[in-house]
Amino acid sequence: MRRNFAFAAALAMCLMGADAYAQAYPSRPIRLVVGFSPGGAADIVARNIGEGLGRALGQPIIIENRAGAGSSIAADNVAKSAPDGYSVLIASPASISVNPALNPKLNYRPSDLLPITKVSAAAQQICCRRSK
Repeated sequence: MRRNFAFAAALAMCLMGADAYAQAYPSRPIRLVVGFSPGGAADIVARNIGEGLGRALGQPIIIENRAGAGSSIAADNVAKSAPDGYSVLIASPASISVNPALNPKLNYRPSDLLPITKVSAAAQQICCRRSK
């Protein structure tokens, strides 16, 4: 719980960094867009973050799942939204580095998105041995 509040406070400070937003931000709900289906690990992280962030900011955080294409659909949606801090992406390495490398015809560029902070880490270790 303490970690979620610390993240929420850090994210709130990052989002309110610009002088134009510092006085009135947030004045409406914030969309937290997740590139994966509800119930998965990214969705659970987003809902935990959204709960603490909503309390810290005094505005609801709306979790919006836009699953598909290795999270490119969600990344494209946020990249095309207004750059006002009201649409935030829970990004994966796929949407930021892998998908653009595999598909040069994506509708967004990773440079269209501004990183805020790392929200989670997952160890992806595979133990293998040579088959006979």
